[in-house]
Amino acid sequence: MYHEDAVVTPRDTDHFWVLVEENIGYLRTVLGARIESEEEALAGTFREGDNNKLTGMMMIAHAGTSEANDMRYYFHFVGNDALKIVEEGLANRKLSIEFCQAWGVAHCAHGYLAAWSAP
Repeated sequence: MYHEDAVVTPRDTDHFWVLVEENIGYLRTVLGARIESEEEALAGTFREGDNNKLTGMMMIAHAGTSEANDMRYYFHFVGNDALKIVEEGLANRKLSIEFCQAWGVAHCAHGYLAAWSAP
């Protein structure tokens, strides 16, 4: 996942944006993954390994919990919502309070969802 070069303290503003660009790929991968349903999990639909099936970080595995306690959809929604703000800040090279808040929310959602990513 993250490597030492991606979590260093930026040397300057330009280096900060380079690090953001490197790190945003992790967010895009996990937040872009689809969420496995209970039916798909029980059928093993995306765990068979042929080339037509989703595997690994392309899928957030079924949580095996009640719908009321399944937070995958919540974190997927708020993470993608925050990612839009991060993408806009990155495109404009604009560091703002909104960007910082969205960066934190997107990474929180990323962490939660990455824990559910299929092996």
